[in-house]
Amino acid sequence: MRTCVFTPLTRASRKLLTFHSAPRVTYRDVGRERQTQRPFRGAVFATQESAEAPVEETKQPSKATSYETRQNKALRISNAELCRSLMDRTSSGVLGNISNKKPTEGFPTVSYVEFLTDDKGRPLFGFSTMSPRTREILEDGRCSLLAMEDASMDNWDEKLAMTGTVKKLEGEEAEEAKAFYLTKHPDAFWLNFGDISLYRMDDLVSLYYTVNIRIGLGRARNVAVSDYLNASVDPVSKYSQPICKHMNEDHPDSVLAMVNHFSGIKVESAKMLRIDRLGCEFICSSANNPTIPCRLVYPRPAETRKEVREVVVEMTKEAAAAMKSQESEE
Repeated sequence: MRTCVFTPLTRASRKLLTFHSAPRVTYRDVGRERQTQRPFRGAVFATQESAEAPVEETKQPSKATSYETRQNKALRISNAELCRSLMDRTSSGVLGNISNKKPTEGFPTVSYVEFLTDDKGRPLFGFSTMSPRTREILEDGRCSLLAMEDASMDNWDEKLAMTGTVKKLEGEEAEEAKAFYLTKHPDAFWLNFGDISLYRMDDLVSLYYTVNIRIGLGRARNVAVSDYLNASVDPVSKYSQPICKHMNEDHPDSVLAMVNHFSGIKVESAKMLRIDRLGCEFICSSANNPTIPCRLVYPRPAETRKEVREVVVEMTKEAAAAMKSQESEE
């Protein structure tokens, strides 16, 4: 498999990039901490203005160097927010618990489950006392949950492995959880069945987030439990699939123009994979590299679906105007 390799920067080129690389995009009104995670390989960010170059410097950085510098400075939501957003928009996964019956006694067993997360991102389950799994969890609540997208986007597959202790909710806590559940799913009549009780995964000990873009390309991160519990759900994450589907099917030329205009490199194809309130992810290809992941950052944060549409339209118009100007000059 062919990969894109960037040449390590020399001291001179680092000094050069200090003056010539585009400035980091900052938003005064984001209201959330800036992400310090390691970026995707190949993520890109869009700039609004260029830094002035000193008179004594004349050599410009290569496109590859400019691309790498930009993607390293890409503004993005945190890993904790990615996890909270995934758990908010998905409702099913695989739960592993410790078996207490032979011949699997003491071994982990897995089963399909459906769940709902509470306001802190903790999964809520409705389990029946008639299920052997429920009796096993009551005896030993140590469990792991693998949560996955309900319907994964092509070339974008997110998963979260969460480990903690599943406990049956009692008394007032159970009533509050039931009321919360019914606000999200008013038709969940089965919560009134006598054998059904609500359980919640508490005392989280680990979170492991992965996303695969294509075979051999993606990332995996351990996420601190405290960061996860205190993170917010990205407000536009739930619209990601329909927006990306619309752009890729109805406006493929605009998607390509956006990447070519804002990324700092020239690609031959581009596909939008995911959006969040700060930007969007793409998978691209060029003559020399069949797999180039890119990130473009919006000119301003988008907190609603309408605002996402506004910034994307604004970016596509700017890209189209730049392309038209370039063609006229040629």
